[in-house]
Amino acid sequence: MVDGDTLAVEQFMQVYYRWMKTLSQLNELLIEVFEHRLLMRRLRHSRD
Repeated sequence: MVDGDTLAVEQFMQVYYRWMKTLSQLNELLIEVFEHRLLMRRLRHSRD
């Protein structure tokens, strides 16, 4: 049986896990964007 405190902690951890997963995915996306922009900048400069 789950008491109120245990349930509250479990619910908190589920929300926390979902937020951390979302932030991790956002971080990966931002890194990809920055890497792409850096690559494009390098390619433009190499043509000059």
